[in-house]
Amino acid sequence: VSVGLGDYFAAALDHYGDLYIWGDNHGGLPGLPDLGTVFTPTLVENVPAFTAITAGADHLLALSEDGNVWAMGGNHAGQLGADPAESDWLATPAPIEGLVNVTGIATAFGHSLAVHADGTVSAWGGNYYGQLGLGNGTDTYSPATVPGVADAIAVAAGLEHSLILLEDGTVLGAGITNLLGVDEPGSYSTTFGQVPGAAGVTAISATDGNSMAVFSDGTVAIWGDDSVFPEYAPWRPDGDGGVTIVPGVSDAIAVSSWNQHYLVLTGNGEVYGWGINSHGMLDNSKPDAYADFAEVPVPGNITALAIGQFHTVALLDDGSVWTWGDNELGQLGTGGTRSNTTPVQVEALEDVTVVAVAAGDEFSVALDDAGHVWTWGDNSEGQLGTGAAFTAVSLVPVQVDGLSGITRIDAAATSALALDDSGRIYGWGSNGSGQLALGDGVLRSSSPAQVVTGGTAVDIAISNSHALALRVNGVVLAWGSNDRGQLGQDSATVQTVHVPAIVAGVNDAVQVEAGERTSFAILADGTVLAWGSGTDGRLGVGSDYEYHDQLPTTIPGLSDVADLTTVRGHTLAVTDDGQLYGWGTNNYQQLTEHADYSQFEAGQLLPGDVTAAATGRSSTLVVRDGALFGTGLDERGLLGIGRLYRAQEPILLEDLPQLGAS
Repeated sequence: VSVGLGDYFAAALDHYGDLYIWGDNHGGLPGLPDLGTVFTPTLVENVPAFTAITAGADHLLALSEDGNVWAMGGNHAGQLGADPAESDWLATPAPIEGLVNVTGIATAFGHSLAVHADGTVSAWGGNYYGQLGLGNGTDTYSPATVPGVADAIAVAAGLEHSLILLEDGTVLGAGITNLLGVDEPGSYSTTFGQVPGAAGVTAISATDGNSMAVFSDGTVAIWGDDSVFPEYAPWRPDGDGGVTIVPGVSDAIAVSSWNQHYLVLTGNGEVYGWGINSHGMLDNSKPDAYADFAEVPVPGNITALAIGQFHTVALLDDGSVWTWGDNELGQLGTGGTRSNTTPVQVEALEDVTVVAVAAGDEFSVALDDAGHVWTWGDNSEGQLGTGAAFTAVSLVPVQVDGLSGITRIDAAATSALALDDSGRIYGWGSNGSGQLALGDGVLRSSSPAQVVTGGTAVDIAISNSHALALRVNGVVLAWGSNDRGQLGQDSATVQTVHVPAIVAGVNDAVQVEAGERTSFAILADGTVLAWGSGTDGRLGVGSDYEYHDQLPTTIPGLSDVADLTTVRGHTLAVTDDGQLYGWGTNNYQQLTEHADYSQFEAGQLLPGDVTAAATGRSSTLVVRDGALFGTGLDERGLLGIGRLYRAQEPILLEDLPQLGAS
């Protein structure tokens, strides 16, 4: 009939009034002092029958049938009604002295509240922001009567504020003022005052950054901190105060929220949710990481892919460009800032035929068949290359002036490179690690600047800290940061190279790729050389320990390699016959179902005819047999499979039993 969730434990109360607890013994389990980690619900003994429970981070309060409140667990701020200097952990459940005739309870990280049968309210625990409503900011270790409250029917406790629901449907609040619906940023109230706009309320909820209420007509309101909502959300609470109605919700009877996700229960037993879904807390069928490849719906045949920090860019065989994922800074190029969890076309490029795409952290790059370069998204480091102010953001593609005859592009983090048909290299954006070879002390460039390589280049690659170029004679040049030997030089003597230098031992390369503190070169015979940092197996040479300054070394088990893609510690290789291999970090299953945290050797990942692949910091996308598949972390929808990492608006949570309020 009642449930509670702490940081490391769960609790449930059955209709007999018996209390069950289970979970990780992370310093102790409330109510179960003599047990370690408990994997099944375990009865708490020697306590009376309870009617309600409420949980904090590591503690629990339980309301007995006779109106007393029992406490157990952590007491670091006095939230259990005892002085923490005398006892910061109550191992054995015990009633809190001074609390009688209680009808409702609430607790948060460090403070607690109780409603009495006569409508008065008691408060105790941490009071740094005045959340106890006692007129001061002093912690109180025993229950104290809240002045001026006589007809309360419910209470709610957040991290830094408290709410009281009165019999007439109004709501009172104390603590941080923007959590109380008041436009007074940075201030707090030590006494309970009425929340503006909260009238006709039937239920309340408080969390670490927001407050919620159900109105008598079944609508739901939210107020408080808007920073937990993305800038691109179609609606968000007023962060400076004021009650905001949640769109698309009616017939609500109860609300709950925690850790940036929000739930609403309706009168017919349906549950709606929105907010963060990083661990499947909104819908377990839509978790953040996928341990195997899931098919991505796309409108045509993909010929090239690029993954940014939280977004994806795809090129179709008809020359059209499609994007999905995060769009907070316009990196999808759609003209707005609303994100998309499935592919949407970049309509501003419909009049040109795109032949290549690239992506940095929060910007995108495209190359058309006339040799022109287009960029869009964030420009905080000049990565759009348009000469615009560093604060400018472009929501649609804009052409980069001064570039023509471009044949190749690459991007990483906040920098980009372009190669023209005469073998000249141009770079723009961030040069903080010397990755644009602009000279010592030049931190960025908002317009393309030529990189002097002393010869004709045929391929380019850039990472967040260094860059590579391939000359027509198969020699590789490197510049930028060398903190892990990624330039092929001893990092003990050479930390940064501002002028492209030849990588010794590489003479017959046909393609180069730059990863995080690693470098790769595909040779004419289809083998691959790797050098730089071997942390987490990112070089694929079989090492299971961290080492640096690895000179160019052949990756064992790889042959006939046609293409490489690498980023953030893991790499994919596609062979001439369409086989896919991968190695490096695997903490988000970006190398599919392999159980190991890292893959230290190149292993085959996916059978079939692979024609394109791209990898991001925690995700992988692959075109196999003409279809697109994704695996890894679906941060902000960048996998494009329509499963939500963050739900921006309330969605009906499916496959749940019909529920009732408790």
